[in-house]
Amino acid sequence: MLTKRSQGLASNTASEIGSQLLVLCSKLGARSVGIYLSFGGEPVTDVFVIGAKAAGITLFAPRTGPESTMEFAALEGATESSELGFLQPIGEVIEPEQLDLIIAPALSVDAFGNRLGRGGGFFDRYLEKFEGPVAAVVYEHELVPELPNEVHDRPVQYAITPTGILALSPKR
Repeated sequence: MLTKRSQGLASNTASEIGSQLLVLCSKLGARSVGIYLSFGGEPVTDVFVIGAKAAGITLFAPRTGPESTMEFAALEGATESSELGFLQPIGEVIEPEQLDLIIAPALSVDAFGNRLGRGGGFFDRYLEKFEGPVAAVVYEHELVPELPNEVHDRPVQYAITPTGILALSPKR
């Protein structure tokens, strides 16, 4: 999946991804949203961040902590580079129950909501404490019929692509 990602693909789909994420927020009535700050060939979230702020949505972004922990902090301006290379906010930290929606990065998602991340488990550990909806952002070619999953993996309820919003159904 990583080899098919590129800066060009990310740039060319930024507006579409941003639009789809705004539609999802509207559909869910989400006013307090956790959003990853994209880097590399990840689907770009910058357009969404600008549109969400203009729409009055309060945004929070992941910040890594000691022992592979993650928290969400207010995205109100200043950011710094994390040890993993992505930008993270330096704003105030919030509790999981204060979020209406989390938008997570993914390398792939299947029809059952299984999300393939980068292997660090940061989001899965955070999602253990979060009971609201989670959307993973991927390109169309990263939607697959089925992914392997383990007990600690947390499913997502939506897959966002440049062309749409897919509601996913967990395996029973």
